[in-house]
Amino acid sequence: MAKQKKILRSFESNDPLDHYITEISFRMTPAQKKLYEVTLMHPKSIMMGAPEVLQLLQNLIRAIKAKNVIDVGVFTGCSTLAQALALPEDGKVVACDIQEETIKLGKPFWEE
Repeated sequence: MAKQKKILRSFESNDPLDHYITEISFRMTPAQKKLYEVTLMHPKSIMMGAPEVLQLLQNLIRAIKAKNVIDVGVFTGCSTLAQALALPEDGKVVACDIQEETIKLGKPFWEE
């Protein structure tokens, strides 16, 4: 039986092409970039949504003109922030997680 190759997220890859694509193609705000960097230093950073996934999620939110989002499993809030930025002014994100400690890492960036 053939061994399955592990698929890496963009932030796990050492491939220079992945890094180049990440740097030039994702539209992150300064707050998102800072939260992304802080989250990468966390021992459980693998729980963070990859930038390409978060950008796709933002595009879908805008495409369907969503006004409300529920984010279950917030971790540090990279996905929460991305979703909030994609919503209109009167939009609302309900973020749910049982780990207050990791949520606290993201809150300052949400406010920014």
